[in-house]
Amino acid sequence: MESNTQLQECVNVYADLAGKCKRGTTTRYESSEKVFLGVGKVLMQRYQLYNNKDEAVTGIAVEMQSNVSGVPSLGDLSCADALLQNLPSIVCVRVLDPQPGERILDMCAAPGNKTTHIAELMGDNGCVVALDNSASRVRGMQTKLNSYRSIQAHVYDSTKAVAASSDAACPAAPPFPCDSFDRILLDAPCSGLGNRPQLLCSIKQAKVLQSYPNIQRRLLGQAVQLLRPGGILVYSTCSVTEAECEGIVAWALRKYPELRLVDATPRYGGSGLPLPDLEATQSSLLQRFGPCKDIDTVGFFIAKFQKDSK
Repeated sequence: MESNTQLQECVNVYADLAGKCKRGTTTRYESSEKVFLGVGKVLMQRYQLYNNKDEAVTGIAVEMQSNVSGVPSLGDLSCADALLQNLPSIVCVRVLDPQPGERILDMCAAPGNKTTHIAELMGDNGCVVALDNSASRVRGMQTKLNSYRSIQAHVYDSTKAVAASSDAACPAAPPFPCDSFDRILLDAPCSGLGNRPQLLCSIKQAKVLQSYPNIQRRLLGQAVQLLRPGGILVYSTCSVTEAECEGIVAWALRKYPELRLVDATPRYGGSGLPLPDLEATQSSLLQRFGPCKDIDTVGFFIAKFQKDSK
């Protein structure tokens, strides 16, 4: 923000891809690595933004008037009245199809949007266990979760969610015995290459991209053990790579013969990509979003499994 910027003045808003624009700079930042985002109106003065070193500044500094994405303003809609999600994220929980009274596990729950959606569809009747291995992320979603009596959030590594012994009844906190849950959502850690908008990709090395299927397989192995016979497991990612999506499904079907694919309905996306290890009928049961000219969404992948009854 330049030093002569006035309140109510309209300004151009940019994103600095190089991360070199200094906080509080008073001169125009010239760089080939900045992207125009839109036009906004200045609502806070420079001294309000940059001169207070003792506490974090809160409020709206620049109110966007127009943007390149064309996404409209929500106006006065309060976050207490609605929680916004991308279409595939909404579809993902609908595919899980949680029912009142069930015991459901959300293995990688932060930021908690899908967790609260699960509780809503259950009528807040039942038990939703939300796990995340980051204490700060669990704290961040706690405000959302507090209004639901059915949700129990824990800081825990879901790759270790299966208890060593299954002697005791299902405990209130992890780790849990095998066959503890009616339905499990594994919205797995992934490369995030389907996310939009994405001005800059943080993945610079192939080995980083190749590391995700390993953690996804470890989590899926835990999920299979925790799912009761006849239960439903939904695996999802916000990635578009074959290795993190259809490749994981093919691996799971080979590794766990007790799993079978069922149709990921409701269906708004397309079918899965063809793989030598997947039959055409199996690929048709998967649901993949983007890149697609007909459905303007983030890239996303959904697979729905059912565990055979004993």
